[in-house]
Amino acid sequence: MAKKTAKVILDTNLWISFLISKNYTQLDNILFVQKATLIFSQELLEEFLDVVKRPKFRRFFPIENTEELLEIIQDYSASRC
Repeated sequence: MAKKTAKVILDTNLWISFLISKNYTQLDNILFVQKATLIFSQELLEEFLDVVKRPKFRRFFPIENTEELLEIIQDYSASRC
């Protein structure tokens, strides 16, 4: 019997917290070894982009880092809700 892959939806607050804390190891291990599939929606991505553009978050999210993160999300996401 094949193992089922877990599906993970991270809301904007969790993304922001995760990225500010710079504790990437756990999520990297889960996503990159395909223990879980990242699920996202266009609305979630738009909300995330709106939040990271706020002045208080600019020091944490340079535009080039944000673009790289979006590419990774798209590469490791199998479906959208």
